Amino acid sequence: MRRALPVLAELPDDLVGRLELTELLVPPPALAAARSQLEERLGHHVVTYHADPPAPASAGATLHLCTLLRPAALTGAALAALRAAETDFPGVVLVAYAKPLRLRPRGGAGA
Repeated sequence: MRRALPVLAELPDDLVGRLELTELLVPPPALAAARSQLEERLGHHVVTYHADPPAPASAGATLHLCTLLRPAALTGAALAALRAAETDFPGVVLVAYAKPLRLRPRGGAGA
């Protein structure tokens, strides 16, 4: 999963081990290419999610990337590019996180 979603490679192992990963989508090649292009264009990390995530895999995973990481500050044009890419891949939600990665205050603490 870390190879398919590079943003995970930047997180400490102890946090990754506590992440709920079932909501994340390992992108097929076309989506991976589109995600990579968006990352270059936006200058931020782009993560692929299932639009309708499956049930959580384990009761021990307590963290979600959206509560752990700061979102990217996107312009209207950048947000439009993200949403346009979503229309090309039904069932996928694309989320941009700040690059370099920054944890939200108390991100992961005590969870």
